[in-house]
Amino acid sequence: YLSAIEDGLIGELGGDRWAMLCVLAAHMNKAGECFPSQQKIAEHLEVSRQAVNKRIQDLLEFEFKGKPILFLVATVEGVNRRGNR
Repeated sequence: YLSAIEDGLIGELGGDRWAMLCVLAAHMNKAGECFPSQQKIAEHLEVSRQAVNKRIQDLLEFEFKGKPILFLVATVEGVNRRGNR
């Protein structure tokens, strides 16, 4: 995380987006995928589910040095694009 400080990522993200990114990272598997519910994230951050939805949207729109830091992969009936449940 030191590079996130030195490169300026944390400063550009701000506190709310950084906290959201940390919670998502805590739920990631080795492939970089995470599937926590908005309710679970809301409990971790002690905010409303609606606030979580807004923060996720903010992260999806955020770019650092011209690159997105978060991607959304659509799932169908609980199955991701790789076919995993």
